[in-house]
Amino acid sequence: MKTSRLLPALIPTLMLSLTPLSACSSPTPNSSTSTATETRLTSLEQQIAQLNTRLSASASPSAAANSTSTTSSDPEAIKELRVDPDPISVSVGSSTKLSLVLLVQNNEQTTVAKNFNLFGISSSDTSIATVSADGNITGVRAGSTQITLRLGNVSKSVTVNVTAPAATPAPTPTPTPEPTPSPTPTPSTEIKAISVSPASYTIVVNNSATIATIVVTLQDGNTGILNNREAVTWSSSDTSVATINQSGVISAKSTGSATITVSYKGVSTTIPVTVTASAS
Repeated sequence: MKTSRLLPALIPTLMLSLTPLSACSSPTPNSSTSTATETRLTSLEQQIAQLNTRLSASASPSAAANSTSTTSSDPEAIKELRVDPDPISVSVGSSTKLSLVLLVQNNEQTTVAKNFNLFGISSSDTSIATVSADGNITGVRAGSTQITLRLGNVSKSVTVNVTAPAATPAPTPTPTPEPTPSPTPTPSTEIKAISVSPASYTIVVNNSATIATIVVTLQDGNTGILNNREAVTWSSSDTSVATINQSGVISAKSTGSATITVSYKGVSTTIPVTVTASAS
C-alpha cells in the first residue's frame, strides 16, 4: 500500500498549492471576485477531503477494490492539466523549466499550480531527457521522449525534443553535416497582461530594491504569481541612473529617473524608478 502512505502526506501541500492565484495578486479583489474565489477553493478542499477518505478506506484490499475516482459530472472536479511550453525543446547538456501548469475543471475554470512538487513527474526515456521534481528538464542525448505529469487520476504528457549541440568545425575539410531539424514552434501561453508590485520605486543612490511580485493575468481572467524569473526579460531606459539584473534587483547608480521594462512571452509592463540623493 505504498500509494496509501504517500498521498495522505501530499494532501496538505495540495490544499495550499491549489489556492486560486487571483487571491495572490496585489490588487484588492471586489466582493464578487472574492466570493467566486472562496467558492472554488471550498470545492477543491472538498475534493481533497474526499480523496483522503478514500485513501483511508483503501487500507483493506476489499475497500480498495470498491474505491472510485472523483465523479466526472462534478463541475468543480479537475478534468485536465495544461502545460506550457508544449512541446519542449532543449539541447544536449542544457536545461529548461516548465513555466506554467494549469488545472482545468469540468466547468472550464482554470487555476495556476505554483508547487510542482505536488505532481508526479517522470520521463519515459531518461537516456534522452531527465526531469526533476520541481519541473527542471535536462537534455541528455539527441532524440524525443515524453514527460508525464500526474495529479491523482489526471495526467498530461508533453513531448521533449532534444537537439545535438552545434558541431565544432574540424581543422581539415569534412562533409557538411545534415542540418538539425528546427524544433516545432512552441505555442504562446494565453497571457493577457502582466503587472508588478509595487508599481513604482524610489531608491537612494548606491542602494537597491527587489521587485517583489510579478502577476500574470490569463485570457480567462485568472491571475497567478510568476516565480520563474529566468523566463522574464528586464531592461532599463537609463542604466546610468538605474540598472536591473535577471533576479529583478534594481540598483540605483545616480540621481534621476529611469523606466524599467518587464517582458514575458511578448507581454510587457513598465515601472517608473526615481533615484534620490538621500531618503525623503
